[in-house]
Amino acid sequence: MSEFFVRLGPLIIGTVNIYLIYYAGKMIWDRPTGLLSAAIYCCSFYASIVVGTFIMPDTPQSLFWIFSLILFIKYIRKPRENYLILFGITVGLAMLSKYHAVYLWAGAALYFLINDRKKLVSRGFIISVLISFLLFLPVILWNYWNSFSSFQFHAERVEKLNIIPSFNHIFIEIFGEIFYNNPFVFSLVILSLLYLWRRKKSHITPEVQFLLMTSLPLIGTTILISLYN
Repeated sequence: MSEFFVRLGPLIIGTVNIYLIYYAGKMIWDRPTGLLSAAIYCCSFYASIVVGTFIMPDTPQSLFWIFSLILFIKYIRKPRENYLILFGITVGLAMLSKYHAVYLWAGAALYFLINDRKKLVSRGFIISVLISFLLFLPVILWNYWNSFSSFQFHAERVEKLNIIPSFNHIFIEIFGEIFYNNPFVFSLVILSLLYLWRRKKSHITPEVQFLLMTSLPLIGTTILISLYN
């Protein structure tokens, strides 16, 4: 296989991601929202260059992550079991790409915990979780057969924590997030969160609530770890 075809994958996925972001924005609100969402997505260095050009685990994960968000939003609007099962499939594929895709399940669990706890023990939820587990099972088995080398590598990175918090690390983390996402995009995100905070009753729809639950916990965990590592 030539280098051209190897590098073609990220370009295709990056292009598909732009359309999916447009589709998600249009589905949640309207067509102008979709177009604006796609434009903002393209302005992000991480989304357009790192994910859309480089050969990294982030590339397939981004595709399945966006698919997962769309499927769960569809489930919120029309609680059909097939949407939840498809969500389990896409989350499982995202977890095969990078481990922290498990935050998608954390977001879904938080959403049900706050809005409808009975769904946490429903047949569709249990089947969906099992599907994600089965898709992720090859990773677990490979680690089992190889002394959990992958898990140990990531655990060592987390375990090497300083006892005293350091603002040097957190500033590097935050500046990195600002750079990779583009200072303009980062500013829009902060302004949007502040706007939601002030008008939360009228603008935090169930769909927006779910999006916040899949994103803010991951961001918070990363920033918290950066205080010590």
